[in-house]
Amino acid sequence: MRRWELIAGGSAKFWQIGRDGASVTVRYGRLGTAGQTKVKDFGSEESAVAHVDKLVAEKEKKGYRSDGAEVAAPPRVAEISATAASEPDTQAVRADGAVPDAPADVLSPALVTPPWKVERAAPKPIAVDVVVPRGFEWEPGEREQWAKASCYGPSSGIGVDYGDQDWRVAVDRLCKGELRGRDVLAVVAGAPEDVLRPRLAEWEPVRDDYMGWERVLVARFEGEVLPQAVRIAKSDATYLADLLLPFADAEVAALMADWLVRVKRLRDVAELWFRRHPETAARALLPAALGRQGKVRRAAEVALWLVAEHGHADLVRRVAAEHGEQVADAVDALLQADPAGHHLQARVPVVGSWADPALLPRILVRDTRYALPAAVTAHVLTMMALSRPDDVLSLLTMSKPDDVHRYVEVVRAECDRESLARFGWAVFEAWRGEGMPSKDRWALSAQGMVGDDETVRALAPVVRAWPGEGAHPRALIGLRALAAIGSTAALLQLNGIATKSQFGALRSRAAEMIDTIAEDRGLTAEQLADRLVPDFGLDDAASLVVDYGPRRFTVGFDKRLTPYVADGDGVRLKALPKPGVGDDQDLAAREYRRFVQLRKDVRTVAADQVRRFEAAMVAGRRWPVAEFRELFVAHPLLWHVVRRLVWVTGDGVSFRLAEDRTVADVHDDVVDLPQDAVVGVAHPVHLADCLDGWVGVFADYEVLQPFAQLSRPVHVLSEDERAASRLKRFENVAVPTAKVLELARGGWELSAPEEGGIRYSVGLSVPGGTVAVELDPGVPAGQPSMTEPQRLAEVVLRGRRTFGELDAVSVSEVLADLTRLTT
Repeated sequence: MRRWELIAGGSAKFWQIGRDGASVTVRYGRLGTAGQTKVKDFGSEESAVAHVDKLVAEKEKKGYRSDGAEVAAPPRVAEISATAASEPDTQAVRADGAVPDAPADVLSPALVTPPWKVERAAPKPIAVDVVVPRGFEWEPGEREQWAKASCYGPSSGIGVDYGDQDWRVAVDRLCKGELRGRDVLAVVAGAPEDVLRPRLAEWEPVRDDYMGWERVLVARFEGEVLPQAVRIAKSDATYLADLLLPFADAEVAALMADWLVRVKRLRDVAELWFRRHPETAARALLPAALGRQGKVRRAAEVALWLVAEHGHADLVRRVAAEHGEQVADAVDALLQADPAGHHLQARVPVVGSWADPALLPRILVRDTRYALPAAVTAHVLTMMALSRPDDVLSLLTMSKPDDVHRYVEVVRAECDRESLARFGWAVFEAWRGEGMPSKDRWALSAQGMVGDDETVRALAPVVRAWPGEGAHPRALIGLRALAAIGSTAALLQLNGIATKSQFGALRSRAAEMIDTIAEDRGLTAEQLADRLVPDFGLDDAASLVVDYGPRRFTVGFDKRLTPYVADGDGVRLKALPKPGVGDDQDLAAREYRRFVQLRKDVRTVAADQVRRFEAAMVAGRRWPVAEFRELFVAHPLLWHVVRRLVWVTGDGVSFRLAEDRTVADVHDDVVDLPQDAVVGVAHPVHLADCLDGWVGVFADYEVLQPFAQLSRPVHVLSEDERAASRLKRFENVAVPTAKVLELARGGWELSAPEEGGIRYSVGLSVPGGTVAVELDPGVPAGQPSMTEPQRLAEVVLRGRRTFGELDAVSVSEVLADLTRLTT
């Protein structure tokens, strides 16, 4: 029987067919399962052959692909295999039609013998004396954010307008442990420094409803409160470990190394700390990394590997060299060692029976002439199992797309990447079929090792859906897998989750990962997103040729960015014809599948980019002219979006892009953009003097805009509102909860749940502050779609004194959102 597989759009299925005389046997099902078998007799051999050919053609048109594996192949299929084997540089086949095992001389020793199979002697300890200076380092804007007190008002008699003596009494009660919750916040945030600072050393905070005071404490006193910060972080590390991120200290370094290898839920925080303080980590952990064998040494070694993986290997070596040649050589050997082989010989995971190689597609070598033998395939499964997310080595093997341990590099180099990805996805589907046991979550995380863009297309929708199914931790592992694949398609999906996911925690984690990836490339998250838009193989004319062999078609895009198809004579067709009898069957089937996938991908990407340009207009984002031309004007897909918008320079000159990609003003005169200019999407506020003119130009040229730009209403404040911090015209208005949730999906954010899981406000970030709408009775976290109306108790600007201090675009957008909410 010959085997075909379909892996696309969340599906992972196999289909097999064989013929024995007039009898045809079909087996089908999900990858990783035995599937179902059906046998049918056709009365004659000729009818059976015709039926086999018909079914094969239908499956291939649907996107099924053959992996070449056969057992007792029927004559027609065997003939195909024999023909392929006779052609130069094609896949080798055995007499029975199956791809043969690769002979020993084809595979490298590194592939046959993985690192965990190599015996290694334990290194001898070396004593090192170090002095680690204490330091403190904030990220941009971090201190200001932490300093914002989240006190909800006085309690137990403690307010914020106290005389000196009253503050001394309050601080005394704080040090005696008599205060809790918001009372602690009131003292930490409000007590004069000359009253609170002298008493800090005697205060031993206890775990309580912290109400955000711990970050206010660190923001006010920084390194002076290290003992309190360590005590607080240890008391509830799950929620407060990140309190230690600004501290550069030996005790914190040891704690982070321990969390890195021992507590999986704290690894992200530990990794962030090591990214921020690489030199402190190198100095503080050097003695333990070269000390006696044990858990402390292992933690220090893994931490130094992580620091090196993040681009600081030379720094670690420089610190080691300060302590002599012996230490320098030992550290150099440590950094060159393979983490997987260094620690895992004694604890190589056992792969479950559900991942049976006999039920999985075979992995081909690079030239596809041979397949991996069973023993080497077992090594690949072990390699995947070593990526399990509860093991710290996943940080080293998947932290960046190019920083994978050596055996993964060998597998990628010597195996056909497409068949490797199909094998990996089949393992994932087999795991899903087994009920997704948590101990085998490596089947998910390993997609980052072996996956490709087809994996990305199938995995991303699953990751998006998991939080809604109560599987948020699993979704986070999926995010890491997408980041580890690291292709443009993978990062595009990751960025989409970071900006559009309805689940806040998933969205925040994806945004953090995008920020880290962007930082590694010397970009901001927005700049990275600009560079992730695929061109889909379109030419300079923004078209694509679909080649069926005898027939060729051209794909273009209309004003709505919907693909259209024209035949060889330029006549538009209703749809791309399916491959016919006279076409090159293999080529036409591939091209048809490519077009179907292109249509789906373009629809998704175009919608995302339209949203991004609208958000850039509202935020007032600007691009240098060179980037504008390279990233947008020259891009074969984005060109269709940017030419339908009005743009403006930093000097207020508005322009559009003509059909020939030249720049024209509202009078259709050519505009010469200076090379040092910056440009952005014009908001109607910027076009007050020429808005009507632009409306006329776009009407004359019949240009359909991708979103409401020229037709966007402009809202302004009254004189009283300009001088106030509240918008009373919207207060005490009752609105459906559904409209509040719609506002939250449009860029506003619901506040964190408080007592009873109630969210009492929804807010929008504006330059220098936040517009907050206080809700009564509030939105329950577990029942956001409740029907009880919400009264807008207060609409207030926080962080600035008056609404008049905001720019005109922010004012217009806020007023537009609130008008839609209340009407």
